[in-house]
Amino acid sequence: MQTKEPLITTLDPDAVEREALGLAPEFHRVTRKEAVKSIAFLLALLVGASAAFYFGSWTLGLFLLIIIVAALLRIPKVLRRSQMGVALPYVLRSLCLEQNSGGLEFNRSLPGRLFPRVGDPLVSTVVSGSIDGFPVAIAELEVLDRRADTPVVLFEGLVLRVGLPTPLPGFLILDAAHSRKMERTSSRTWLSRKPHFDVGKLVPCPMLPGGVHDLGLWLEMPADPVGQPLATVLKFLSYPPAEARIDGRIYSATNDGKTIYVALRPADASSRIDMTPASGTNASLAIHATFEWLSQPLALANALIGATVDTTAKS
Repeated sequence: MQTKEPLITTLDPDAVEREALGLAPEFHRVTRKEAVKSIAFLLALLVGASAAFYFGSWTLGLFLLIIIVAALLRIPKVLRRSQMGVALPYVLRSLCLEQNSGGLEFNRSLPGRLFPRVGDPLVSTVVSGSIDGFPVAIAELEVLDRRADTPVVLFEGLVLRVGLPTPLPGFLILDAAHSRKMERTSSRTWLSRKPHFDVGKLVPCPMLPGGVHDLGLWLEMPADPVGQPLATVLKFLSYPPAEARIDGRIYSATNDGKTIYVALRPADASSRIDMTPASGTNASLAIHATFEWLSQPLALANALIGATVDTTAKS
């Protein structure tokens, strides 16, 4: 099918510049606040490390130095989040979305097989709205594995939830590592040995070639691999349209009745898209970065809704 152009309307540059002038004071206030907090935190760690070395506690001193290095690496990310938080209300108005406090509700709605069963999803920002009358929600989400002494981040990015008009046969898209692990076990006995994903009884889908975007596609029995509208919907999940500008990586995707869930990891593997060094003095760059951060899952939602609506109309 032919997708509509554009899937997401771009921002008006003149309107962004006007808004940036109004946001500049708050933007600089937040930037200064984060800078002061970071400097104070680093100074406290440096004083603690110096005292530890002075009194001969080398283990504690080295540990604090490691914390300092980790803090230095995290500071730019925290600063980006604060800057984009200032721009978020304007961007949401432009996209006809609204921010809500439904983090717990969104977390409860996630199918167990979307992420590893050992994962602990932590939802922060949640925005919602509708496209062509169908409900759409996007959540910023971090999934941690707490089995180790130090929690390990399994996923960090955005999760898209799209309500569709008709039920879909069950499906699951896994990332490359898990797909290869399943493919190596011809007897599928791996599925019965506490799999990393709660996949149940799954079989490969013959309609799509392997190796597409490093994704493995699996359908629940007795799903029809060439049925409609599943075939068209999965085409958009496996072949993101070029005009959608989706340069992130689809980590996993699944459905629960009439709802599709897609976990999208940004291209730079950070939870929010990076900005140039000049962004500290230019609020318009923060607006554009925030818009880009949300436009990718929205473009994917547009494509999914368009695919199912068009296919349903044809049938």
